[in-house]
Amino acid sequence: MILLFCVGVLVMALAACGRADPPPTPEARDTAQAEAELPTNATRVDFWFAGSVTPLAVMRDIVDTFNASQETYYVKMTTFETFPELYRRVNAAIATDTAPDVVVLERDPSNELRQKGLTVDLTQVLRRDPNFNPSRFLPVYYNQGLSGDGNIFAMPLYGTTYVMYYNKAAFAAAGIDPADIHTWHDLASAAAAIRDSELYEYGWEPMWGHEGMIDAALSNGGAIYSEDGRTVTINTPEWVEVWEAFRQWIHEEKTMRVHSGGYGWESWDHTRKDVLEGRAGGYTGSSGDQADLDFGLVGMMEQPAWDDGDEARPGARALLLNVLSTSDLERQTGAYALIRYLIDVPAQVRWTVGTGYIAVNQGVLDDAEYQSHLSRNPDADVPLLQSAHASAYPPDPTGGTIREAIIRAADRIQIENLPAQEVLDEAQRAAQKALDAILPPISEPVQEGGGADS
Repeated sequence: MILLFCVGVLVMALAACGRADPPPTPEARDTAQAEAELPTNATRVDFWFAGSVTPLAVMRDIVDTFNASQETYYVKMTTFETFPELYRRVNAAIATDTAPDVVVLERDPSNELRQKGLTVDLTQVLRRDPNFNPSRFLPVYYNQGLSGDGNIFAMPLYGTTYVMYYNKAAFAAAGIDPADIHTWHDLASAAAAIRDSELYEYGWEPMWGHEGMIDAALSNGGAIYSEDGRTVTINTPEWVEVWEAFRQWIHEEKTMRVHSGGYGWESWDHTRKDVLEGRAGGYTGSSGDQADLDFGLVGMMEQPAWDDGDEARPGARALLLNVLSTSDLERQTGAYALIRYLIDVPAQVRWTVGTGYIAVNQGVLDDAEYQSHLSRNPDADVPLLQSAHASAYPPDPTGGTIREAIIRAADRIQIENLPAQEVLDEAQRAAQKALDAILPPISEPVQEGGGADS
């Protein structure tokens, strides 16, 4: 059996790791109740996970099924509303010796923990597992868990990318065929036609945040860094053109709208409701929104390119399973058993069908249940198809400072209506200062001959 095999190989691969069993986390339920749930002789594994209502419910069901499938381990799941909140709590728990055993995080936070030596290298244990085949995983997500030397520091649980959700009635009323939307300029024209029909308040609603606007800038030939990685390039003409166009669509032409603010996922909920309740022609949103949409009312399409002749450059983010090295060996072994369960086809199918997020294991395509789901929901594979030609955003070597500069810049465009050149120049200066602070100096070339010491 896979679980028994995993126990043996992980003991060999991780024998040097371990410490005393950590006390229950502050976020756990009452200690007595939690221990009462623990089956006799089972090893408890603490699993931390973040998400909105639907993903949390689906993941809890999958974890419950794992617990019921065997008696060696009992997974205690602790949940959070957002991944930034989760990462803050993980760092606090590490400092107080109450960290979980396995946690799902985005790529940059996962890599930060790896660089601090706080996560377990999974390379050897995975490669010794005869049931593990890396070629079965979508490269754009699998590669986000690899270190520079090719070692596996984390395994992807699922992926997400921004796609386009359109109101079928709005497009039909304006005489627009979604198949004719090839560029953002096509979409802007469609948004204007939908708004001008006077049946809808807005033609399109980009989701609040920076990622959709980054994708459009990259499609226009922009880049976040220079080729040598020493210069932040977020204020080039390619960026300014795109971000200024978004400012005009939102604030001057008023064909587009952005819901901002609120607590947790509130702005996302308002955006979705505008489309479902007939106030907007469509919106740019996460692939995970599928579970909360009525596809009798909306359809889904891939991101367009920026302009004719351009290639769409959608970003793709992996959510990664990390095993923390602060756990003892027995719990690390249980964490790995959970990971193997979560990345196998049955759990991946349950996850993607239940949430709309992207299954990273391509074996789902051969699964009868998933194919039945596609037959009932023909658009459901749009995020998976987009992922095949998507790319990961480059890492932020400053620990998040560059990312925060871009986030602030997007807010100043979407909310404050400030000129793109001004906003991006300011963001570039702040980001470059942070990058310069961590880059090694460029060494002077060695002079041939001469010199005081020659």
